[in-house]
Amino acid sequence: EGTHLEPDQKYGYAYLNATSRALELCSSVKNCLKIGVLIHAYYLDILPELLKYLKNIKEEFSILLSVSIGNREDAIIILKSHGFSKFIIKEVENVGFDIAPMICAFQSEIFEFDLICKIHTKKSTHNNIEFGKDWRNFCLDYLLKDEQSVRKIINEFNINEELGIIYPPGYPPVLDWIKKNGANLNQIEKILPESLVPASFKNLVWPIGSFFWFRPAALQPIFDEKFILQDFEPKDFSLFDGNGTVRDLTLAHSIERVLCYIARSSGFKTYQIANTLF
Repeated sequence: EGTHLEPDQKYGYAYLNATSRALELCSSVKNCLKIGVLIHAYYLDILPELLKYLKNIKEEFSILLSVSIGNREDAIIILKSHGFSKFIIKEVENVGFDIAPMICAFQSEIFEFDLICKIHTKKSTHNNIEFGKDWRNFCLDYLLKDEQSVRKIINEFNINEELGIIYPPGYPPVLDWIKKNGANLNQIEKILPESLVPASFKNLVWPIGSFFWFRPAALQPIFDEKFILQDFEPKDFSLFDGNGTVRDLTLAHSIERVLCYIARSSGFKTYQIANTLF
């Protein structure tokens, strides 16, 4: 329970039925994938919470951790205090949310792995504290809830070479907001290079909140663009809240919304974990 997969709009059930049968025949699939966990910890106080979830990954893995400038030593202390010794830490500027560190700071290291779990210390400070915490835990529970759930996700990637991304369902309050206000999809082509712009925005799906497991090869076209940090700076038409904090229409937001599209265009399939946890 909790890691039943649903095809997103474009694909049918044949693939999932085959996967299910394979897993029934081989409940303990040998892991042949080199696993990494990519964490952006802008809010270092949330890092211990994420590390507790990582205890549910029983396969060997390494951590790729980005932190704000000046937080490296504190991050090392936190990692070691939770029993982690295999990690790479990079200090990054506060630009591009959690997407820029993935693309600009760890663009080389990511491709040393076969499978990556991407998570971050999401707080959503433009809303109340509980909103950010609930959204973060909602995503983490789908991706890393317990050993059995994590094992099944890793099994899926081991069995199916065409699987590119597995992601949680959208957090219901956010889905309600998007349904009411839209997701500014018509603005994506103003921000992204032409090679990354979908031919159609109809039925576009993505890991809302940017928590997901992925096969690096599935997102190769994004890394091939060689984005630099300055590309992630807000544009004149970016959306800001009343406090002057950018909230939408940046390169980071746009890349998030085409992740599944890019994976599919690269020949991979993307699946959302069924909404069965709650």
